Amino acid sequence: MKTKSVYVSIFVLVTSTILAQNSDLELIAQKVNEIKSMPYYPEYSGDSIYWDLVKEGLDIVPHLIAKLDDSTSTQIDVEFRGVTYTIADISNCIIWDIIRDLPVFELTGSNKDLLENCGGCYYWNYVNANQNNRKKYKADISSWFNKNKENLVWFPDEEEFKG
Repeated sequence: MKTKSVYVSIFVLVTSTILAQNSDLELIAQKVNEIKSMPYYPEYSGDSIYWDLVKEGLDIVPHLIAKLDDSTSTQIDVEFRGVTYTIADISNCIIWDIIRDLPVFELTGSNKDLLENCGGCYYWNYVNANQNNRKKYKADISSWFNKNKENLVWFPDEEEFKG
C-alpha cells in the first residue's frame, strides 16, 4: 500500500511540475503583446523581447500557435506592405525563427509564381484575405507541428540579438 501512495505522490509531483511549466510558458508567450519593433534580419535587430521569445525554442511554439488568429493590430509597420503587424503576424514570425523549415508556402496553398515574384508576400496575401484564412492557417500550423514536433530539434543560439 505504501508503494502505491509513493507512485501517486510522484505522479502528482510530475503532473504539477508540467502544468506549472506550461503555465509559465503561456505567461511568457503573452509578451508578444509588448513587442515594439520587429527585426531587420540582416542586422538581427528588433525588440529584445522578440529574441527572448525565440530563445524559448520549441517549448513556446504551442503557445504562439494559439495566437495565430489574433488579429489585434499593433503600431508596428510591415515594411513594403502598407499594413501593420497583428499579434498573429508577430507570433508567426517568432515561430518561423524557431522552425526555419516550416512549410508555410505549402500550408497557404500558394502557387510557385508567387514565390518567385514576391518572396514572402504569399503569407501576407493569404492571411489578410479574410479571417477564415487566419483560422485555417492556425489549424494547419497546429496540425503540422503536432505531427512533426518529435522530429524537430532546437539548437539554442546564445548570441545576443537586440535592437
